Amino acid sequence: MKRVLLTLALASFLFALAGCQGGQTIPQAETSPPPLSALRTPYLGNPSAVFTILGQLPMPADGWVQQFTAMSNASQFGSPELAPYTLTVFYHPADDIVAIPTEDTLPIAAFEYNAGWLFALIDNLLEVTFAMRTTPLDGNELHQETYTLYWTIARQDATLPEIYDTTE
Repeated sequence: MKRVLLTLALASFLFALAGCQGGQTIPQAETSPPPLSALRTPYLGNPSAVFTILGQLPMPADGWVQQFTAMSNASQFGSPELAPYTLTVFYHPADDIVAIPTEDTLPIAAFEYNAGWLFALIDNLLEVTFAMRTTPLDGNELHQETYTLYWTIARQDATLPEIYDTTE
């Protein structure tokens, strides 16, 4: 039994050594993000796709973090014809050093850019709200009442990115 284990251990060592011979490195998986257009999803109800899209969009300003989202759909309102499919994206400062916006200094251009991409990539998204709080996150839970600055845009009011092809 010892001989079999020793043989297996030696074979494993030689196999591993052969794979890294001559200073070669093991090829790594592609780490660059996919182009945004490759992330398109027909449904807001696909959290994985939505989180991936949000992860590729820029923060509204330096020093801000996006950790939470809230999605609503027709079933939450009980009537598909009354319910927009909406997304709320919550941002908070990473620390106390970040410049805190006010209602007059919200990063509207960044929100408009991100909203355009969200509408372009999530087919049934009808409205997006960006919420910001003025203090760093305390803990790891969403407390919506601590987010005091909001900016909302509907699909029909958004500008889609120029490279977006509406014929797809």
